[in-house]
Amino acid sequence: MRMSSIVDWVDCGVQLVRWLPTWKRYNRDHRPEGMAPVFVSARRAAAMIEDSAVVAGAGLGAHGRASTLYFAIRDQFAETGHPAGLTWIHCGGGGGRGKLPGTLDDLTAPGLLAQVITGHTQTMPGLRDRAAAGDLEMHVFPQGVLSRLIEGQADGVRTLSSPIGVGTFVDTRVGAGTVLCADSGPSMSSPNGEMIDYRLPQIDTAVFFAPWADARGNIYFDGANCLTEMDDIARAARAGGGQVLVMVAGILDDEQIAGAPALTVDQVDAIVVSRHAEQVASLPQTRQRSDFLPGADGDRDRILQRTAVLDRLMGAAPVRGDADRAVARLAAELIGENTAGGDWVNIGTGLPEEVASVMHTGAEDGRFQFCLETGVLGGTPVPGGLFGVAIGPQELHSSAWMFRHFATKLSAACLGMLEFDVAGNVNVSRTGPGVEHSIGPGGFIDIADAAPTVVFVGSWRRGAQARVTGDGQLRLSDGGSAKLVSRVREITFDGPSAYRRGKTVYYVTQVGAFRLGEHGVVLTHLMPGIDIDRDIRSVMPDIAVVEGGPVRVGTEITTGAGFKVR
Repeated sequence: MRMSSIVDWVDCGVQLVRWLPTWKRYNRDHRPEGMAPVFVSARRAAAMIEDSAVVAGAGLGAHGRASTLYFAIRDQFAETGHPAGLTWIHCGGGGGRGKLPGTLDDLTAPGLLAQVITGHTQTMPGLRDRAAAGDLEMHVFPQGVLSRLIEGQADGVRTLSSPIGVGTFVDTRVGAGTVLCADSGPSMSSPNGEMIDYRLPQIDTAVFFAPWADARGNIYFDGANCLTEMDDIARAARAGGGQVLVMVAGILDDEQIAGAPALTVDQVDAIVVSRHAEQVASLPQTRQRSDFLPGADGDRDRILQRTAVLDRLMGAAPVRGDADRAVARLAAELIGENTAGGDWVNIGTGLPEEVASVMHTGAEDGRFQFCLETGVLGGTPVPGGLFGVAIGPQELHSSAWMFRHFATKLSAACLGMLEFDVAGNVNVSRTGPGVEHSIGPGGFIDIADAAPTVVFVGSWRRGAQARVTGDGQLRLSDGGSAKLVSRVREITFDGPSAYRRGKTVYYVTQVGAFRLGEHGVVLTHLMPGIDIDRDIRSVMPDIAVVEGGPVRVGTEITTGAGFKVR
């Protein structure tokens, strides 16, 4: 093991040892002395939320957690029964997957929340269980649509008419719409010809974390790894006559203020100062690092190595093998063939993160302009538990800004898939029946709709083993359920519609690559060592093969030796 690896393991281990004893701590009554009236205790801030309020949060996963405010709301309800019956809106993954405290999953007490509206349900298993039990309503939206609805509320716009989602499960002509359980009321999406009309209740309370305030009560976003919906939910709440509750890590003195505030004191109703506030899970904001901030010029390979160590220690991401890296290289090659230098490329969560790593190491610097739904533009996307940020980004914007620009700027996207079918449809939003098996689309629907080229990646058989031999041949074990099916259980991507729109679409697995054609998926690329009859037609006997036979890809794809993204 290299010395740098040893140092990273020790450093990350120390970081976690220092963090774990504190990750559930908070002081509900702390208020800095001698400060402006806008500075209040967490207890007071929680009490400011009225019963039946429509609350919006911000952040994604480990980034932007307003943990002290979540704890305070939980405990205020446990002691007083208020606030009760809340509607909570959160665009991205706002839960802690049942592991990380200080998230939406702390608000599971029956009666506290009446309705949850989100783009991603997998991170909040506790709330999914409540919805499955009939204790609350749950709606799921395309994340970009949801972020733009929030942005629109600042201008008094309550609905959005969009082609995004047509032909997928949020289109009530195809699926249940936004509704996840029978008691959730009518869908918040309704078809309107070639469009879908989306609606959202008016936000009256914004709750989020921003890094800093000054003594006057102005709010600063400097030091945040991503901005997501912070500014938009604040403006939406104020436009509707509501309130803005902000948690910060500390108070800047005049010498520390480098620019104008993101929100002025007249736009904020309450500020809670928490010394346990984090730049990202396990790293206090008061000891913030610049790795994920614009202008960072650190060793990107070393930072990626360090985040991989953190993931291993925290169990936040699966360990990828040689076969996964082969899939990533083939996907990267196809993206390279369909993009020019500097083109915008979006990377999804899961196996696509491995594709980003391959593109980082296998392409000239600046070959791709990565962009993430959290509003992060440029830099190298970070995989695993820190997904949503990039090393050395060029710019940070709101999520809504990014989704609007996807429509005109995005050239390609690499996205995961739970399953795909012979017609070219993809399911990424549901693992089985019922609320408890919902994942939600996240930004998948919006991104796949915007990108002219879409490359989906996944395994060939769920639960089976795949390995690369010493001579670069790929071997698959028997067993496991196939990801290529006759019909996906839920349509998150409408293949036939994508073909009619002229999109270039690939589906890459350990056996090779399929391309979307007029009559469905067609095998175009074959991995070394894969036999069509043994490995592919045993799963789908009637699979179409490109005229002349599929391209047999080289062993540089399976071994990485000499691999470059052109």
